[in-house]
Amino acid sequence: MAEIRLLLRRIAAAAVLSFFTLGSSAWGQAQGQGWPVFMSPLQQNLQRPRSAPLPQKTGLQRIRELLVLNTPIAFGGSRNGNSVEVCVISPNLAITPSDEAVATVVMKQPTLLAGGPLDEVRIERNGRLVWQRLATSSEPIEGPITWPIDPLQPGEALEVKLRPLGTPRGDFAAIRLIGASAEQMQQAEALVQGLGEDPAQWKRAIEKQLEIGQVGMSLELLFDRRSPNSPALDALRRMVYQRGCGP
Repeated sequence: MAEIRLLLRRIAAAAVLSFFTLGSSAWGQAQGQGWPVFMSPLQQNLQRPRSAPLPQKTGLQRIRELLVLNTPIAFGGSRNGNSVEVCVISPNLAITPSDEAVATVVMKQPTLLAGGPLDEVRIERNGRLVWQRLATSSEPIEGPITWPIDPLQPGEALEVKLRPLGTPRGDFAAIRLIGASAEQMQQAEALVQGLGEDPAQWKRAIEKQLEIGQVGMSLELLFDRRSPNSPALDALRRMVYQRGCGP
């Protein structure tokens, strides 16, 4: 029995010695990192200093990332040859396998906007000219063009022809402009009416359309004749126009 007691004392003494020599290993590491000694790994992770949060992106940065720009329309020759290109910012275009530029619009009076100066703009219906604007020698056609004829009807198809500055007469980039369904046009009109003249609501609506992938709708809203002026919206319009069809 005396031998057993002596053995137990030796074990206890060894445990105490081991505890006080922890300073050179785990104890020292824990104290050096400012943690309480007896903490679980999960508690230690929670106590680690957190990295600073990333700065939030501005509305313009978010929109720039979401905005998918139109591809320039090539005409007047092959795409690999000496073709001329025109950049159309609004409406949003889709290029068919046969290289036809098509834009389906939800606004009855869509704004037309090219990314560079033009010599001529034509609107034709069934091959017949219904509207034309010509540049002068001192004043090219630049900036947004408010819809100049009767409102577009659901399913109606027109041809918009653009001739860039310095291009020979008769060389046009053609866009087939098609009115969306009656339901889509009604929804777009109801949305615009609900936005009123509040720039913040217009900006939120534009961002929402981009977030759900409706680039065409967002551009139509941005350049709509009824969209209000404000520093935020004007900066957005300027950014989109300056980017044109570039990166």
